[in-house]
Amino acid sequence: RRTVVGTGRGVGVQQLAEGVVWKGMEQGNELWITGGSYMFLFFTFFFWPTWISLTMLTMTQDFYRKIILTGTLLIGLTVGIYLMYSVTTFGLLVSMVNSHIVYDLNIEKFQLLGSIAYLIATIVPFFVVPLPPINLMGALIAIAFVITYLYYTQALISVWCFFAAIISLSSIFIVHYLQKKKL
Repeated sequence: RRTVVGTGRGVGVQQLAEGVVWKGMEQGNELWITGGSYMFLFFTFFFWPTWISLTMLTMTQDFYRKIILTGTLLIGLTVGIYLMYSVTTFGLLVSMVNSHIVYDLNIEKFQLLGSIAYLIATIVPFFVVPLPPINLMGALIAIAFVITYLYYTQALISVWCFFAAIISLSSIFIVHYLQKKKL
């Protein structure tokens, strides 16, 4: 029997971390801003690009699907390590723009290729596992990315993570679905 490995706590901690950033900005508390930002970005940059593939690996026995998911896991690990290294080495600037938190990272070399690799690691695994509710969750996350990119480009990291957190509530229904199917 396999089930979705719990993601609720990760989403909760990540959103709590960004709440700390908000409060830090309201109160001018640099420690809260810095600590909250690094915690938020750890989940965004490292945890999710690896955890999603690991979770999907537990849901399939198919050899070829496992190969694809292992590939997305390696991409996620590579992207995650690079992004965390870059943020801790080169720093970041956190600001509030139009009521959104903007994480300005000093990683211009990463832009296109890194963004594609990140999207492969965080979205593709949802479509490798042949389970309709998981495929739907992946589609919703992909649509949320497109909408966020089109309308909130400057605050993409924060806004997309917010949408993904809301979408992750569907994991409750996915767990129920998998239990009914006895997967």
